[in-house]
Amino acid sequence: MTKSRWIVILLVLLFLTNGYWLYATINTSVTLNDQTYDRKLERRDASLLTRMLVEFPRDSGIKEGRRFLRQRYPDELVKVAGDTIEVGGILLQYEGGRRLSRVSFM
Repeated sequence: MTKSRWIVILLVLLFLTNGYWLYATINTSVTLNDQTYDRKLERRDASLLTRMLVEFPRDSGIKEGRRFLRQRYPDELVKVAGDTIEVGGILLQYEGGRRLSRVSFM
């Protein structure tokens, strides 16, 4: 092989390896950013859950639970769907809409 072919092959390899390095760096930074955001949401939800469960009326119905959450945590979005209440990333499930039966993270 001639000297010019080696130069072309080396240049192609240089571009390929640099392209891979660039892709890997961007992919790692995006992944770390997403993980940081997810951890922030998990910490917020855990903090909300610990504050909420100390004060939350367990034996009241779904309407009272929704009213309590809207009054106590006005900045959080409270959604009711059937026998469940969603607040932040927390799901509160009721038995027949009357008694709190399960609390979980979404």
